[in-house]
Amino acid sequence: MALRVIRSFDCSTRYRYKLLQNNMFMRKLLSDNEYRFAVVSPDLTMVLRSDASDISKAELEDPTTQIITIEVQ
Repeated sequence: MALRVIRSFDCSTRYRYKLLQNNMFMRKLLSDNEYRFAVVSPDLTMVLRSDASDISKAELEDPTTQIITIEVQ
C-alpha cells in the first residue's frame, strides 16, 4: 500500500493536504497551518503533525500506523 500526502496552497483555503493511496485520491484535510508529517491509520484516518517532536511515542511504536513526510506540490 503506497501512501503519499501532498500539500498544496490555495488563497481561499490556505493549505490543502491530500492523502493518496497508489496515486488514487482517498482523503483531504484543509488547514490554516503548515504541517510536515502525516500519521495515517489503517482505516486511512490522517492526523497532521508540525514537527517530528509532535509525533507521540505511541504513534511511533504502533506497527499499524504509517508516518509520512508530506510532499509539497
